[in-house]
Amino acid sequence: MLLLIGVYSIYSQQDREPSEFIDDAELSQDTICFKYQFFPKDTLIYKLEALDSISTLESEPFFRQRTEYIRIIVDSIDKLRNYHLKYEVLEYRSKEWVIGGDTIQRSKSNHIGKQSLIVIDSLGNRLLAKNLNTESALTNPGGLFQPILFFTLSETCKKQMQSWLVRTSDTLVENAFPPAVLSSTSLMKISKIEKTETDTSILITFVRTGKGLYAIMNNELDVELTSVTNSYGELTISINRFLPVKYYMTQELKVKLKVNEETEKPTWQNTLITYELVSQTHNERFLQDEINRMRKELKKSR
Repeated sequence: MLLLIGVYSIYSQQDREPSEFIDDAELSQDTICFKYQFFPKDTLIYKLEALDSISTLESEPFFRQRTEYIRIIVDSIDKLRNYHLKYEVLEYRSKEWVIGGDTIQRSKSNHIGKQSLIVIDSLGNRLLAKNLNTESALTNPGGLFQPILFFTLSETCKKQMQSWLVRTSDTLVENAFPPAVLSSTSLMKISKIEKTETDTSILITFVRTGKGLYAIMNNELDVELTSVTNSYGELTISINRFLPVKYYMTQELKVKLKVNEETEKPTWQNTLITYELVSQTHNERFLQDEINRMRKELKKSR
């Protein structure tokens, strides 16, 4: 109920003043509640900026600087309040180089326009993940294990500086087809609560370790790729909108590839990545239906 009030107040200020919700917004002076929340048919645009460094024992590092624009459409919200999200890369630009070599600029990639469906609950638990319009093998430029948006939070109310442990296993359909699977453990903490006249935001910092698996097996080729990741991240969530407004992560990835039982030498990939919310667009008809539903729920809970 408390969380619904925060979002409800944004879209119903014509009925009540924001000051009426101030006391209800906090459980205590140092406790704050958070989650993911979407409205039907909303469209979110995120800007991704990343720098990758890929190296082996024998080769000089290969560098790639990337900028991408990602569209997420809230396709539907089911009866259990799970969110069905369509994920698509709209635009891609990159610069690639090795030390002492020429710089190559690219604006095309096979992953542009490929759609994925991701179903999550309000804490980011992945209930379903599948590719929608990809039939051939495909990996995006960020790699199989690129950090994903809307990862699992596990908890919903915490005190500032309180930490908690999250263990999860996710199918990373945004990154490849067939997708890789990453099992990870994260130690999260609310490091900062910031209040302004228009919003309250929290900064969740975390360290994460993970092991990943990617496999293709058929009559002609058996490919198995395993990975170990170590990373640090910072996620800023708007409490008024219950959305990530900025997400930064640095990740170190070690990969071993085995083809037809022959193991190749390891490869390392280091990535600095930032997601930032550029825009949120509402579908007014569906938004009003959702507000009416929330009003009915609030009346029942009083």
